[in-house]
Formats: sequence, structure tokens, C-alpha cells
Amino acid sequence: MEALPFVVAGGSVPGTDHTKPGQPGWINNQDAFAWMKTDNVLVAVVCDGCGSMPHSDVGAQLMAPLIAKHLAVVSEDLQPKDAFTMLERWVYPFMEHTARAIGVDVQKTINEYFLFTVLGVLITPKHTVIFEAGDGVYAVNGETTVIPPYPDNAPPYLGHRFTGGWPRNQIGIRIREQRKTEEITSILLGTDGVTDVIRARDKPFPGRKEGPVFGPLSQFWEDELFVANSDMIRRGLARANREAVEDGLIKKGLLSDDTTIVVVRRQSEGGGNA
Repeated sequence: MEALPFVVAGGSVPGTDHTKPGQPGWINNQDAFAWMKTDNVLVAVVCDGCGSMPHSDVGAQLMAPLIAKHLAVVSEDLQPKDAFTMLERWVYPFMEHTARAIGVDVQKTINEYFLFTVLGVLITPKHTVIFEAGDGVYAVNGETTVIPPYPDNAPPYLGHRFTGGWPRNQIGIRIREQRKTEEITSILLGTDGVTDVIRARDKPFPGRKEGPVFGPLSQFWEDELFVANSDMIRRGLARANREAVEDGLIKKGLLSDDTTIVVVRRQSEGGGNA
């Protein structure tokens, strides 16, 4: 069987609400992303840690690659629905065990470290599945979907299984969309900060009152440079979010929230990007 004909790239930048241009203090980027690719399976994941918790960036950075790896491994032999069942059977005990290793109070530790959203894609030779636990933005073949924020910006994080706040039947990994892999040309995954990218489409870059504007979200899957260079997505986001001085005042970048993008793009038969 031939390897899956897709390339992957990703990037992330902290939002200005975290970098606080012109103000004292700094909050870490609480987003994370990862992917795992074998000949038969590709899994990509973006996670967004809860902004009001002190160490949610740690949980997001830890769990993004582990979720990608575990789902990729179990998907080698299982249908997608069964693979997600196996993922949930693993993820909750792992979070509890890790929380016990970090602190005495499991609920407190999970609240501080393990409240994060999950948005991802699972690609096998036959099936492509978008899955989520929380909010975010994704695009399949150029069709963009914004998963709206939850009330009080508090989605049902997987960690709420231990801390309460949501009914148990509303906590878990949900399948948003499933398609045939042969139909897929491109996929974008993004944390909720990507809504800032969408709004910035017609805005000039910081430090320029006129001139080139940021451009549409579609540039990330249409321009092959964003997957040909592994750092290009981060660079594109960073350029939009650098601070500038205008008329003696510090002007913030265009992205207020932490912003993370992962792009999956089909390769052409000659090995280039489709």
C-alpha cells in the first residue's frame, strides 16, 4: 500500500493579550500542536489551554503529541469510531495518573494543568475524520467552519470529567465531519485564535498604515510555501503580530489571542503540493 499522499506543516504565536505590548508581564502561549504520520495513518491535533488556569500550557503541550501518537497507533487496526473509543479509554486514566504524580489534590491539579480544547484530523487510506473536544476553526477543501465559543468561553474540556462543571454525557471527543480520503485536497486546523486571522484579512501589517494587507485565511492552504517551509506558518503569524511604534505609541499586532494553525495538503503525483 502506498503512503498517504499528504504533507503537514504548522505554526503558533502568542496573542497580544499574552505578550502585553507596552505593559509589564507576560503569559505563555497556551496553544500547542502536533502530528503523527505513518504510511497508513496521519493524525494532526491543535490544543488550546484554558486562559484562566496557571499551567494549562503544560497540559496542552504534553497532550497534543500524546493524543496524536495514541490515535495514530490504534487507528492502524481499527475503524475510526472504534479508534476514538480506544483513545478515550486511554486519555482519562493517563490524565488522572499524571495529575496524581504532579500533586496530591487530583481535581486541583487537573484544573491547573489539564483544561484544554482538542481539534484534530484523522486520515486513513479510506476515511478522513475531523474531531473535537471544544472550540476552534477548521477548513476542509476550502470550506471553513468556525466552532463557536461556549458560554463564558468555557467549553467542556476533557479534564471536566474529573472536576465537574459539565454533564458527563457532554464531555468527550466528538466527530464533527467524516469524508472519503480520496476527496481531500487540503485541511486546516486552528485554535479559536484563528478567528482573529479571519478578521484581519483586510488589515495592513503592524507598522504600515498602507501597503500589503494580511490576506485571507485561504492563503495557508493555497500557497505551497506554507507547507514547503516548516517555519513559514509561524513566520506568517508572527509578522502579523509584531508590535510597532506609531506616532510615539506602541501599536499591538493583529492577533489578540494565541493563534495556532496546522495545514494538511495533498501532494501531487510528482511529489509536489497539489
